[in-house]
Amino acid sequence: MSGTICPFNTATLVDPNSDELSGKGSYWHPGEDSVSKTPMNLSIYKRLRQEVKRYRGGYIFKLLAKRHLLSEDVIKLQNFQQKKLSVAHLGTGSKGNYIELFSQKLQKNELILRDELKLLLHLCQSADDMVIARDAIYRYHVENRNFIEFRFGPLFMRLCYELGLEDLAVANLQMRMQGFQRRTSFNIAIDMLFTKGSYINALDVLRTMKKQGVPFNKDTMMLAFGTCYKLNTEESYKICTALLEQEQAKGQFISRHAYCFAVALALSRWRSYN
Repeated sequence: MSGTICPFNTATLVDPNSDELSGKGSYWHPGEDSVSKTPMNLSIYKRLRQEVKRYRGGYIFKLLAKRHLLSEDVIKLQNFQQKKLSVAHLGTGSKGNYIELFSQKLQKNELILRDELKLLLHLCQSADDMVIARDAIYRYHVENRNFIEFRFGPLFMRLCYELGLEDLAVANLQMRMQGFQRRTSFNIAIDMLFTKGSYINALDVLRTMKKQGVPFNKDTMMLAFGTCYKLNTEESYKICTALLEQEQAKGQFISRHAYCFAVALALSRWRSYN
């Protein structure tokens, strides 16, 4: 959103290079002194109202009502499900037998091949299957760390999304496992938590992403601002404004969707003081 004026009081924000944005400060870890008791002043409120007028026709309200944020082009869940159906129709043998054979292959430390691992992921139907798939992905990336031709982390996250295994998805991201430290993997996990209404957990994943040095993109910013808006607390407002200031300082593109959430959150916080 080129040329958009930041609708927040940037003079009150922290230094983008300080510990507040490194995962160590109060903006990421709430403390007794982290919440400002000073409400936004009237001039900021007026600027926010001007920003909202950019989004006529109820666009902003339609966005705020959405249960998920990432588009199908990013999540690619439908495409993944179609491939799963295609694999099932191939009649490659018993699903249970294949997964059991793969489990034995892991125990024997046999070489994990890319196409075999893809097939395994398209046959998983339960949490137990997913544990085997997770271990196989880890082994594959360790064995091929110098020549990775396919990243399985996002595929694993799509499968977690389909099976409703958000806890398993988050645990893998927090364990810094090989093959999962990809921006797309984090974004899919955050969107999955957002759809479940697990906004605090979604914010924890954002913290994990930042601690591991995974760079944010426009999708991450939209997810972060959307999560902060849903939490609608003074702490989430401070996280939102600090992130906005940091990314603007880097010259990072911030989408219209992200700005809508940031504006709506700031207006909501203003109303809470009146």
